[in-house]
Amino acid sequence: MHEGDYQLPIPIVTQRLLIRQAVRTDMEEWSALYKNPKVRQYMNGPLKRSAQKWWNLQQPLLANVDQALSVVLSATNEFVGTCGFLKTEQLGELETWVQLQPSFWGKAIGTEATLALMRVAFKSLAAERVVGLVDPANVASINMIEKLGFVFIREYAGKSWQSGHHFYGVERPKDDRAVDSAFHRGG
Repeated sequence: MHEGDYQLPIPIVTQRLLIRQAVRTDMEEWSALYKNPKVRQYMNGPLKRSAQKWWNLQQPLLANVDQALSVVLSATNEFVGTCGFLKTEQLGELETWVQLQPSFWGKAIGTEATLALMRVAFKSLAAERVVGLVDPANVASINMIEKLGFVFIREYAGKSWQSGHHFYGVERPKDDRAVDSAFHRGG
């Protein structure tokens, strides 16, 4: 997996969700999500950035694997949250992340979005491992990813607000049929 090998198959469609590139009309929803203290409680607190500033920062990332994606309900186009990938320093590894509006917590939306990202990482982006960085106090997120096969790898030791967070990871299934069957239930 090299820099030029990343081709996100956008949109990503699941049973209930449409994961797509952000559009200008998402600005206010994104800004409100990122400022919500409940959403950001495990993420260094609410951001103070304006919707326009957020939009301007997203533009250089479009068509890049590190772009942030919007998650909406397929049936209604209602904004649910954000998700995406981050490249890591480990060759063959991608980090996934999901942030949802609190009104969608506990409805398996995070599970469905994470499964969709895992499928894309393994099938379209040739990742060998998918990781997630989680605050150890975020028990709900840890329970969700462990049910998806993620296991604790190590504590993050960097000098950022994420210091002390935990890396969890799941290895690529041995063949594509295993990828399909492993993720059939979610997307």
